[in-house]
Amino acid sequence: MLEKTSEAGAKASEGLVERAERFNKQTSEAYKSNTENLTLSSILPANFSPEIEAKRAIKKGVIRQKIKNGSYVFDLDESPTLAEDEAIKLLTSIFVSRSSKDKYFIDLSRAQVMETLVSVGFEVYVPRTSSWKNVFIASNDSLTIYFLIGKRSIDFKLYNYVRKARFDDKGRLFTDGGRLVRNYYNGSEVFVHRFVLELAVLMLINEDIDQEYLSGHGVSPHKKRALLEPQFSNDNVD
Repeated sequence: MLEKTSEAGAKASEGLVERAERFNKQTSEAYKSNTENLTLSSILPANFSPEIEAKRAIKKGVIRQKIKNGSYVFDLDESPTLAEDEAIKLLTSIFVSRSSKDKYFIDLSRAQVMETLVSVGFEVYVPRTSSWKNVFIASNDSLTIYFLIGKRSIDFKLYNYVRKARFDDKGRLFTDGGRLVRNYYNGSEVFVHRFVLELAVLMLINEDIDQEYLSGHGVSPHKKRALLEPQFSNDNVD
């Protein structure tokens, strides 16, 4: 009796295994049939391109910034001004290629950087401190950034909240608090002007600002001079 029961159980098990194998084979063939013609172009719209999507996102950011600054409002389908259009094109090219190891060089002057920031809604002020000449400020949904224009650097301060601008009785901007990141031209391993606009794009479209942007670049010319000057021993100083 036990032998018959065991034999019946073994046959039943074999039947389950066979059915499972047939099911898996059919499922696999059906999946293969449904996906062998599936490509990225068949999923995405025919007119999709990363550049178009980036430009749309940046344009939204420009509009949002304009609204916050109280300048004026234009619909996403409306044409921006010439200055805004040029700024959006430039920022888009920087944004699209930001992850490339071999970032192409864009010959950007200091004046172009400042004009671009103004075109996309950054406000410009004179700081209270003499360390910097001008401050370009903007906020997204959760952060505020101050680009601090100095003689030998373009630094920035990042606030992890939306900061309300404060001024002294002469109309000069307070720049206290926040996280200061120095970006000296001298000895920098990055193109500072491109770096600044890349960061501006991330702010505009509410992208996360990774640690790589917060480490600072270059060396203060004063520090370099100090290293080159002869060092005297203080052992015999009374």
